[in-house]
Amino acid sequence: MDVRFTFQNRRRAMSGKCLVIMDFPEIDQQTALLAKPWQLNDPVHKGAIYIDYHLSYDQFFQDIFLKNQLCVFGPSVTSHWASKKDWVSEDGRPNFNFLVENYGEATASVADCNKQEFSTHPKTDMLVKNYISYWQEQKFQEKTNEKCLYLKDWHFQRHFPLYNAYIPPSFLCSDWMNEFWDVRKDMNTKDDYRFVYMGPKHSWTPFHVDVLHSYSWSANICGQKKWILFPPGCETKLLDKHKEMAFDIRSDKLKDSKLFPEALMALEEAITVFQNPGEIIFIPSGWYHQVINLDDTISINHNWINGCNCHLVWTYIRDRLNAIQKEICDCKDMKNWNDHCQASRLLVF
Repeated sequence: MDVRFTFQNRRRAMSGKCLVIMDFPEIDQQTALLAKPWQLNDPVHKGAIYIDYHLSYDQFFQDIFLKNQLCVFGPSVTSHWASKKDWVSEDGRPNFNFLVENYGEATASVADCNKQEFSTHPKTDMLVKNYISYWQEQKFQEKTNEKCLYLKDWHFQRHFPLYNAYIPPSFLCSDWMNEFWDVRKDMNTKDDYRFVYMGPKHSWTPFHVDVLHSYSWSANICGQKKWILFPPGCETKLLDKHKEMAFDIRSDKLKDSKLFPEALMALEEAITVFQNPGEIIFIPSGWYHQVINLDDTISINHNWINGCNCHLVWTYIRDRLNAIQKEICDCKDMKNWNDHCQASRLLVF
């Protein structure tokens, strides 16, 4: 199929003190629809494609985006990143001194992996230098009652815009979510979906799907991660008898067929990926997953939308709104009912 892309130059990279304008292919909705993107209930290849070879943008568009396909990029795509040089010591561990000296006074959110608060870990804010002090001193081991703290969802690029920590490969640059926030100057709040995560061995992220069913990519700057992933649709088998989603798919609770009637069937479909330093994993829309750090680990992550998955994001938002309207339909006569539904929708995201 001959696919024609529009080239955009909105992505800016810092090279020393000079701005470098980078052209990259933009995936608009018209291009994607002509190429027939993946739809809910379409089959998926139940495995991860490893890309450590030259791949054209058209090939990636056809084989990955249009098929909603899980894949991993080899370490060559991050070998030139400043973060790979500055944030990592010669022994492959985090360069704590550099991180403290340059970012220690910044504030970031930190999750306690030993506690559960609804469907996530409770979080608090810490100075980065205090978190790294904890990280260096902690002797966290399995089955301990000590805190296991994980610094996550840190809007690093927003706080340090002049430090060019990374340049995503062109395949991952058609990014409507972050482009929106980059150009909006009339908003009272500034936001983005670019994050840094860092944490000790055994820190982890509970079972979840990415915000709005967006795409995500995650680059390991150092350390190894274990990903446990499920193709779209499998997650319905990981609901308990109360229709609550599993929190930790390693839990023995999932072996209880009375509590989780279909969990064992779902676990047979799990895909396990061990992500090594320098590799980037691409998580397609609607793939539920859980992530465990097997070493002291730093990663850079983006959530994003383009023309190939915007229909999936729209479907998710619509379905969530419909579910909320159904749940509070007895209040339909109240003033500003639609506004209340929209406010509730934002809360459940």
